Amino acid sequence: MRRTGLSLAAIAAALMLPVAAHAATYTVAAGATPKTKAPASFAQGLYDSDEFYPGSKKPLKIHVGDTVKFVGGFHTASILGSGVKRSSFFLIQPGAAGELYPTINDGANQPFYFSGQQKFIYNTATLSPSGGPNVSSKATTYNSGVLFASPKGYSMKFTKAGKYQIVCLIHSSMNGTVNVVAPNKKVDPPAKTARQGQDEANADVVQAIDLHLNQPVAVADPKNAVMSVGAGTKNYSLFAFYPQALSVKAGTTITFKMGGPNEVHNVGFGPYGVQTAFITATDLFPLGPPGTPNQAGPALVYGTDQAVNGVYTFSGNTQHGNGLFATQAMDLDPATPQLPSSVKVTVTTPGVYTLICQIHTNMIAMLDVHA
Repeated sequence: MRRTGLSLAAIAAALMLPVAAHAATYTVAAGATPKTKAPASFAQGLYDSDEFYPGSKKPLKIHVGDTVKFVGGFHTASILGSGVKRSSFFLIQPGAAGELYPTINDGANQPFYFSGQQKFIYNTATLSPSGGPNVSSKATTYNSGVLFASPKGYSMKFTKAGKYQIVCLIHSSMNGTVNVVAPNKKVDPPAKTARQGQDEANADVVQAIDLHLNQPVAVADPKNAVMSVGAGTKNYSLFAFYPQALSVKAGTTITFKMGGPNEVHNVGFGPYGVQTAFITATDLFPLGPPGTPNQAGPALVYGTDQAVNGVYTFSGNTQHGNGLFATQAMDLDPATPQLPSSVKVTVTTPGVYTLICQIHTNMIAMLDVHA
């Protein structure tokens, strides 16, 4: 009987002990999720979100010891440590002191004017993981690197309670919050937060469709020739020109203006193949291991031609021997005041020309210049 009594007492004591929580893994999509309900054109590159699902519209609440797996495309999931400025992670940075662009000749075998000017490179600190997978300090920087390089996702295990701001180092308006609480606090299970994130992603697409459908498609001889390069809100971006076809008289000055706050765009003129060959030869994105070529496209920094009194000139198929012309990049980020929010181009020669963004080559528009 004594033996039985001790056994019962031990069982009772065990039942009174707190049950150890099992660590959970939550999935957060950086940008549009694969299951987002969207038109085919959106899925083919017209649309991307600039939010974390979940985490941007409402903080993601998890327990200490839980893991968050971030998945996405051309985004990062990053935590900036104490005193770390976002500017140190700008995607494009000046190269080493005295490092210049090499001489690059155009189709007429003449050097572009950016030849020999200060070289810019891609910031490998932005693109590469750092800080390790265990988030144990609010003073340390943790960076997933560009998420398309981690097709199975990049996981961070949170071992210290607190609120952590998650940012995308590539898109300045994109941020979210992970709230890490003690194990005795109530949190939603991963399946429920996943449904919440998907609902948020679907709602953003509905808004984006409405914005896209209300943009001009084709405009002929407007009083003020204006073309928006991209569109969107701080939540999402549309990768298109608006209008997508523009007709103007020779001699017209067209204003190209940024249409959304999250992206960087430029405007390239000329045959599509000529433009893409130029991009391939001059814009050397460092996809390989350390030591691989790294050069930001010089046209993105300087344009292919120098603006005169703030206005570029495009003279048609004779420009640079093959019709190539590009403006410098534009954005709406107040942290990069050296980039304009709009550019002006005077078109002088009748013809039908292809326009693209040389950063996002799926963005295509047609320009008809007539006498």
